[in-house]
Amino acid sequence: MSSPLVSILLPVYNGGEYIEEAIDSIISQTYKNFELIVINDGSNDNTRDLLDNYISFKNIKIYHTENQGIIKSLNYALSLADGEYIARMDADDIAYEDRISKQVSFLNENKDVWLCGSQVELIGTISGISNLPINADLCRIKALFSTPVYHPTVMFRRNNIIYDINYKDAEDYKFWTDILLLGEIKNINDVLLKYRTHENQISKLNNFNQVRKQIDISKRMLMREMSITDANIPYIKLISLYLEGYQKNSYNIDLIDESVQYILAFFSWKGISCYFSFLMKNKIFSFYKCVKFILRTCKWSKFKYES
Repeated sequence: MSSPLVSILLPVYNGGEYIEEAIDSIISQTYKNFELIVINDGSNDNTRDLLDNYISFKNIKIYHTENQGIIKSLNYALSLADGEYIARMDADDIAYEDRISKQVSFLNENKDVWLCGSQVELIGTISGISNLPINADLCRIKALFSTPVYHPTVMFRRNNIIYDINYKDAEDYKFWTDILLLGEIKNINDVLLKYRTHENQISKLNNFNQVRKQIDISKRMLMREMSITDANIPYIKLISLYLEGYQKNSYNIDLIDESVQYILAFFSWKGISCYFSFLMKNKIFSFYKCVKFILRTCKWSKFKYES
């Protein structure tokens, strides 16, 4: 029996409320040459009972493990995958029926692309449609400061990269930056997934450890981008150097504005000074932008980062 072209990885922990919708959306895909690998990460709700309903599906493989966390669950799933392409799926999201088909076609037609995501329809506590960068250059710019894709939308070519246990809560961002060493990242400008937002995600966004890990990754990305080897250079200085030199390239100023205002808000007055200088230099200074940024800075006033 030939191996499936696509392996879809779905880790779940206490996902009884939504897991059936997630799996059913994969079963309903118009593209059928896939395997779905479900890792039940020691759930103590009714997840296991619900997963038992899918045992008869030949292309669904279900594994029950002790609770080990998302990173080890994902790496275990990667070790089991047989596909040439690897896709991600979360236990509380819903894939559009043509998701896998469109991503397989995209990777088949774009050999330089190692990973593709898509736009998402936000459901739950927040509603709307995402507006992620599409082309490779803009995705790389976005990746200098934060993740350029929604994790449960990605499909990537099989490789030897694994999720880094040292980057808990930012393991996906680290994974994407490692992928960029192999090739391009792009987003398909189609909505291919309903991405559920809820209170658990909001509390995770307030996790200072996650922010510190994200900044560590961003610092490495900026050093790589500008060929800087001095690891002792302060992060704010790296951002300033990047903003001073970016005009040499035809980059999208709105994307840079969006990216740096998010990350600089964690650095109090140093962040405010750097951001306001950027606004004035590029003649996009406005009262609205300033007030919005200061309010965001106040929100993160307790955050500390030594670099």
